[in-house]
Amino acid sequence: MLLVKYKHKISISILIIDILIVMLIIKGEKKVEKKFSFKKKGYEFLFENLHLKNNEMKIHYKILVENGDLKSKGNALFDKNLKAVKFYSLKLDGRKISGVKLPENILNEMIEIEESFRKKDYEKKINMDIQYTLNDNTSYGIYNGISEYEIETIITDAKKKVGYDGWYLSDEDISKELSRDEEIKAIALDTYQPIKERENWKDWVKEEHRENAKNKTAEGFGMIPNIKIKEKIEKIILREKIKQDKEDKIREKQIKAIEKEKAKMELTILKQGKTKGEYGYDFYADVLVEDIETKEKAEYCCRNVFDVGYAINPSYEIAKGEIGGLQYKGYWKNFGENGWYNVRKLTEFEKKAIKYLSDFPPIDNHIRL
Repeated sequence: MLLVKYKHKISISILIIDILIVMLIIKGEKKVEKKFSFKKKGYEFLFENLHLKNNEMKIHYKILVENGDLKSKGNALFDKNLKAVKFYSLKLDGRKISGVKLPENILNEMIEIEESFRKKDYEKKINMDIQYTLNDNTSYGIYNGISEYEIETIITDAKKKVGYDGWYLSDEDISKELSRDEEIKAIALDTYQPIKERENWKDWVKEEHRENAKNKTAEGFGMIPNIKIKEKIEKIILREKIKQDKEDKIREKQIKAIEKEKAKMELTILKQGKTKGEYGYDFYADVLVEDIETKEKAEYCCRNVFDVGYAINPSYEIAKGEIGGLQYKGYWKNFGENGWYNVRKLTEFEKKAIKYLSDFPPIDNHIRL
């Protein structure tokens, strides 16, 4: 069916007329150009000149009416997911047409053609020599060296080959390292070619460009062999993979150590919520902490006080008549008429419980300002 922007569905019969295959001989090479033709709802759709551009398969189309007169022509886009050819801006008899669904056999052929294009494009990108820009001063030299966009396919292939799946080594990082590589720079200078003179250059600019080209200071480029680029890229990625593997092993040990520590105590949240403080909301959680080995347990109130931070207060008497308090340097402290004073030392269980609630806080422990 036609992809018409209507509110109601329209049933349209499909009549496939033909698929024309034209074999052309160009410069001694075979080029297969397929022309597709089918009729739908009184229009004949003709598609030809299929080609890959900007990673999309573009198509030239013509639309004829029943008497053979040309109704419209232009460029379109093949979309295999929609199983259609999409038009950029097309109106037929006052109706806006966004695309046309393809007959199944034509769809399958176009998918094969697109896959063939992509395979050839991939082979070209993976095996081509790479340009190294030299002496470009148009944008403060930011385009000098190797462009990340020219080597992205080679990088992707090298990552698969090496088995690297890290995300922090970007194409830009690799291109910058290659551009700084002394061996690469030497090859670029050895293969230096100045850019072609432009017709609109003034005579004195052309003369200056020719003189600078003699000592390789004019804007130009060198070509780096594909095999050398692949070798360098694989070394960079392998180096980062080894580094990542080491970091992963260290991180894995750290995670196991954390899990081991976490398993030493059991935490139960009894109640949690928030209270209105002087400057904002203070969040809290009343918890029960139990030592798995000794079975000792106690209740604490963990609070995040606005503009103060995370605090852990005991919910039991730390001495006769002394409820609550703060721990500091191994002591429970309380506030009295003469300021803060030591109440008593923390027990070994209390030290473990405080550390556990500090390492694995039941509420957010960041300071809120």
